[in-house]
Parts: sequence; C-alpha cells; structure tokens
Amino acid sequence: MQNILADLTRGGRLTIDWNGPPDLQRREVKLLFLLVMCLETAMAYGGRITVDHEEGRWLLTGLAQKLKSDPDLWAMLTRPAAGHPVTAAQVHFALTPEELARQNRKIGVEIQDATIRLSL
Repeated sequence: MQNILADLTRGGRLTIDWNGPPDLQRREVKLLFLLVMCLETAMAYGGRITVDHEEGRWLLTGLAQKLKSDPDLWAMLTRPAAGHPVTAAQVHFALTPEELARQNRKIGVEIQDATIRLSL
C-alpha cells in the first residue's frame, strides 16, 4: 500500500500518510482506495491525507488549505439512494456505497472548513 500510494503522489500536491497494516484483504484495499479517491477529489488544490487503522476501525482524514467539496456527492456515501448524477471523474462516489454495502460497513462523514474525516 505504501509503495503504491507513494508512486501515485510523487511530484504532486497531495501527500498520503499510511498508518495501517501492511497486509490487507483485496476488498478492504479496494474500499480504502475508493475513499482516498473521494478525498482527493475534494482536495483538488493539494493537501495531506492520513489513513489510520486502530482497533479494527479506519479513519481517513483529508486536510487542505482549500476544499472543493460537493455536498451532494458526499451525501451519496451515507445515503446511496440520493442518486446524484456523477461524471466519469466522480465515479468513485457512486462505487463506494456499493462496496460499503458488500462489506456490510457503515461510514461516517464529517466535513469542516479545511478537513474531511471518514470513519468506518
């Protein structure tokens, strides 16, 4: 995970700090990558994403000086029936609720001025 994330962010304005276990199941990695992509979309101007794993729970935090977040897209993660139309660049917002349901997981989304926290 750390090597893949390092390659993805090399030379960019976004930094990702991975504080999770090195070995994960494929489906868990898929969900985490979808969530990182959601954060990245809102952090179009750069920033730092921190991925923490503690006692079986995940916390992803995006911190940026300026966020570009669409409330309708984020609502899709907690209320998939919201059915907001997405573009190809936003498809991860549509795929994430499906993966959450497959894994029988619930997500918490908290958005403040310069911070987005995702917990599951």
